[in-house]
Amino acid sequence: MVRTAVRRNGQYPDHKAIDDLVYSIHNEIKERPFNCAECDWSGQSITVLNEHVKTRHFGLKYPCEECEYVALTKRNIRFHRQEFEFQKYF
Repeated sequence: MVRTAVRRNGQYPDHKAIDDLVYSIHNEIKERPFNCAECDWSGQSITVLNEHVKTRHFGLKYPCEECEYVALTKRNIRFHRQEFEFQKYF
């Protein structure tokens, strides 16, 4: 991602704040037809909706066997485990 910054009052803006704003605008534009029956969350696919329900409403969590990290999604625990595998070589 290429970022361009505009100076305002002699300072560059906080890129995290800009990224958060772009993310929120992007989410408003995207179609999210799959709505959660328990809360006001909505998603783009039935798979993502099912993951949301399992983790947010049923309390499903994915603990790491190597440390005390607990992920809310399979994807996050997979990436976390890959970090451990990478660190073993150094």
